[in-house]
Amino acid sequence: MADFKGTYFHSLDAKSRMVVPSAYREELGQKFVIMKTLPDDKCLTLYPLDEWAKVKEELDNLPAGEKYRKYYRKVFSRIDDCNMDPQSRVLLKEPFREYAGITKNIVILGSGRKIEIWDEETWNKLQSENDDEFDFDESLVRF
Repeated sequence: MADFKGTYFHSLDAKSRMVVPSAYREELGQKFVIMKTLPDDKCLTLYPLDEWAKVKEELDNLPAGEKYRKYYRKVFSRIDDCNMDPQSRVLLKEPFREYAGITKNIVILGSGRKIEIWDEETWNKLQSENDDEFDFDESLVRF
């Protein structure tokens, strides 16, 4: 089971490639899935193939019906296969960069079984808003 954690600040190179942090490389693997996050987070998500298989199984087990077919179609229209090159770089294709508002500077963060990629400015704004709105409930802490 994947256990991605930590936050890394990087920049895309001139060919719109990001370097995968060394802490994530082995667990992510050479081939993985990239997804435009649902529903409204403007970030990208990388799933190792074994974790993606679990997500896909959940999707494949949705009940029959028009509502679920539309959801299934929407999810699969937002994903693509992805590969890491020998220099540990990943090409972020234009539709994915555009969706997440990524131009140059990015934040790569571990999020348990997946990795999130954010435009740095968007991430910083979100963190600032969360700091203002975050109501810390000590009863939820279990560590």
